[in-house]
Amino acid sequence: ELLDKNNMSEEEVNLLMAGKVPDDCDLLFLYGPVKDITEEESAMLADYMSKGGKVFLILGDAKEDTPNLKKFLAEYGMEQADGYIADMQRCYQGNYYYIFPEISASGDMAEGLDTDMVLLSNAHGMNLTARDTISVTPFMSTSSNAYAVTQEAQKEGSYTLGAVATESISSDEGSDAHKDESVEDESTSGSGGEEKQARLTVISAESLI
Repeated sequence: ELLDKNNMSEEEVNLLMAGKVPDDCDLLFLYGPVKDITEEESAMLADYMSKGGKVFLILGDAKEDTPNLKKFLAEYGMEQADGYIADMQRCYQGNYYYIFPEISASGDMAEGLDTDMVLLSNAHGMNLTARDTISVTPFMSTSSNAYAVTQEAQKEGSYTLGAVATESISSDEGSDAHKDESVEDESTSGSGGEEKQARLTVISAESLI
C-alpha cells in the first residue's frame, strides 16, 4: 500500500523461470536469501548491472556457504566475511551480536537515520576492496573492536555493515561492426553514447530496527 501511494509497482520475479531481469525493472530487491544463487542467476544479475541496473540486497541467514553470491559481491568491491559479527564496543546491553552501527551516510540516504536509533542483529560483515571502475562507499560499520565469529575462529577487525557500489556504464548506440567507420566521424558527430550508473546497495542484516 505504501509503495502504491508512492507510484511504485512491485512484482515477485523468479529469475530462473523468467530467464532474465524484466526489462522494465528499475530496482531489483533481493531480501534475505537463505541459500546461494545459481550461476545462471549470477550471470543474469551481472548482465542487468552491466546495463546500468540497480540492485538492493539484504543478506539473509543462509544455512550453507554462498560462493556465487559472495563472488557477485566481490565483483563490486565487497568481500563478505565468514560468520556473524560481534561488536564489543557498540552493542546492546552486553549482547555483542546486537549492534548499534556507526552511521556515515550522507545525502538522501542519511534521511531518517540516527546513530543512536539504528540496531542490527545477527549481521554479516564485509571488507571493502578497490576496483578501478567501481566506487564503494560504506554507510554503516562496526567499531574497531569487532569480530567475525564462526565455530572455528574469531577474526578481529572493523567491518562494513552497509555499503553502496556504483559504476558508470557507457553504452554506444553503434554496433561493433561500425566502430572503425565511426572513429573518423567522432570529431564532428560525437560518440553517441549514453552514460548510465549501475548501483548495488547492500545491508548485511535482515533484522534492522
